[in-house]
Amino acid sequence: MNEARRFLVKGLLGQGGFGRVYLAELVSAGGFRKEVALKVLVGGITSHPEAAIRLRDEARLLGLLRHRNIVAVDDLVQLEEGWGVVMEVVHGVDLNVFVNHMLRQKTPFPARAATEVARGIARALEAAYTHSPSGTPLKAIHRDIKPGNVRITPEGEVKVLDFGIARAEFQAREAVTGDGRFGSLAYMAPERVMGDPDTAAGDIYALGVVLWETLTGHPRGRAVLRKDGHDRQLQQMTEGLSYRHDLDESAQDALNDLLHAMLAFSPTTRPDAAEVGTRLRALTAQLPGEDLETVSRRVIPQILAVRPALKPADVAELHPRSLQDNDNNTVSFHPGGEDVPPSPSFHAATTLSPNNQPQPDPAPPSPSWLPWAAMTLLGVLLMAGVAWKVVLPMVGRPSSESVTVQPTEPTPTEPTPTEPTPTEPTRTEPTPTPVPAETTPTPTPVEAAPRESPKPPAPTPPPPTAGSSKPTSDPPPASNAPRIRAAKFAVSGVDQVKASCGGVHGSGASSALVRDFPAGQCAITVTVSGIGTVLSTRLQVDVPRGYSCAVTDGALACR
Repeated sequence: MNEARRFLVKGLLGQGGFGRVYLAELVSAGGFRKEVALKVLVGGITSHPEAAIRLRDEARLLGLLRHRNIVAVDDLVQLEEGWGVVMEVVHGVDLNVFVNHMLRQKTPFPARAATEVARGIARALEAAYTHSPSGTPLKAIHRDIKPGNVRITPEGEVKVLDFGIARAEFQAREAVTGDGRFGSLAYMAPERVMGDPDTAAGDIYALGVVLWETLTGHPRGRAVLRKDGHDRQLQQMTEGLSYRHDLDESAQDALNDLLHAMLAFSPTTRPDAAEVGTRLRALTAQLPGEDLETVSRRVIPQILAVRPALKPADVAELHPRSLQDNDNNTVSFHPGGEDVPPSPSFHAATTLSPNNQPQPDPAPPSPSWLPWAAMTLLGVLLMAGVAWKVVLPMVGRPSSESVTVQPTEPTPTEPTPTEPTPTEPTRTEPTPTPVPAETTPTPTPVEAAPRESPKPPAPTPPPPTAGSSKPTSDPPPASNAPRIRAAKFAVSGVDQVKASCGGVHGSGASSALVRDFPAGQCAITVTVSGIGTVLSTRLQVDVPRGYSCAVTDGALACR
């Protein structure tokens, strides 16, 4: 990276717990200048390793995606202050600011413009999931679609922001997907709240909530986790569109049908992003009101005119780290992996030695077949030894015609007299001298192994006493008990929570999630913080939901 390259900071666009976003001007050695947004992770990789990994993954993912509805990334750099992502500047306002401003003006958001916003988001989700830079789809899932992550420009362009917690499949990805939940609860689909694996259907559900809130101007709140309750919630949401007097009956019916599909309780019945975009395009043509470009050109300059000026930044310039100042935490940046041609604006990091000096190209590695050849030879020798052990007893003793056996004195404890063969009285067969270390067995026919007698069932373990960490055993469920999709048991002031429902177990530091079990009693066991006391209780669970437990007067109670 060129030493003369630097970023002239103009101001602070925003900040969070792990970093800041600056408005800056990129200045290169050749006099090239460009206004950029610079997202900088404060504290570096050692302070926030998980945040650093996700920041780099976001840059690599967005480097592979070039779409008009997705914010563009130009580079991933390591600055003196920490890792930084060089992004395009998207002037405008977030969707929630846009909608709230129009509500204060006593004006609902135009229905046509609302569907155009939703269509732009759907196009971004489709591109992120289906784009194949190396022949394999990225299958990127945003996991945090909400109005605050959607930017509208004064020209009516829609940009999806913040892919920092996205999940995707590409070679250069560092983060490992676990069981943790990411996103905003108000826009999470029921299956995501219950801890099921993330799918693209979760993004479609969140987009449905965004569309409904844009049309109504009201927050939806969290999703109801029971299907019957969720269906009632969805019915109330669609009925809320009836106050829009600018929508005729056919437009309301079309919107209700689309919202019912996007917000379906089962993720398998929701349409994909491509279908949502197609239906929104057809729906936009029949809706009244201003289009998105018209309303954006009229309203967004008014919002920007009254917003506070750019916040001052605490730095005037930011400089990329030189190779000599780099540390051992440098991570090479190859957008999309080795099989993806790198973008011209991306730079791969140089591998450094422990004393932070650039190293020459490594010598060619030794032939890779030598270890395999040695292992193969060793395996052949071992197999030959085993075969000798197996074949020798099957061959039997050698005959006197082929092998001459010297007569030996029999041992005192085991005499071996020579006996004549009844069928051949003229021939005798001497017995070889027994070897003390390993006696050659007489070959016998192979018989089937006897069947083992059934073992008695293991006794049921007794309930745990104080100081034990094992949960009480749950009683056997009824044979016709319905299946419960998931139940979560949260307890405060404890070090560990264990739950057992119908033979299915779950545990955690402050809560336990049990999935797919028969309805019935669940055994809950906790270890009280500080004193280590173990308390247990039972709870009847007949519906999927969350349960709150508390330790009161030395006993554990759940509701």
